[in-house]
Amino acid sequence: MIQGRFSKSFLLPCSSSPQPVITIVIRMPKNKTKLEIAAGKLILAIQKEWDKELGDLTAKECEETMYRAHDLLQGTKTGTVIQILNGRSVADFLGVEWVKRHPKVLVYISNFESELDV
Repeated sequence: MIQGRFSKSFLLPCSSSPQPVITIVIRMPKNKTKLEIAAGKLILAIQKEWDKELGDLTAKECEETMYRAHDLLQGTKTGTVIQILNGRSVADFLGVEWVKRHPKVLVYISNFESELDV
């Protein structure tokens, strides 16, 4: 079984030109872990909240929260989530006050933490 993401280009000659002009790219899908999937869903939930706040003064804080969630996603890929959290809960890492104002993300935080504990 091949794991990871691969890309292979094939150059095909074209009858009207001596130079190869056609490139075909084949991408192998990456198998994501349950933790990566949970982080992605958390990011999507935060993005939905951010979309609602665009144009408001609170949108910047929401955007910063989304960036922190992206840090968690990167941590899932590098195996450094525990170090990123540094003893904090996910809600603490994202910002407790922001999470309190956006309770719809609580289920996604809980799911992420559940996968982290596995």
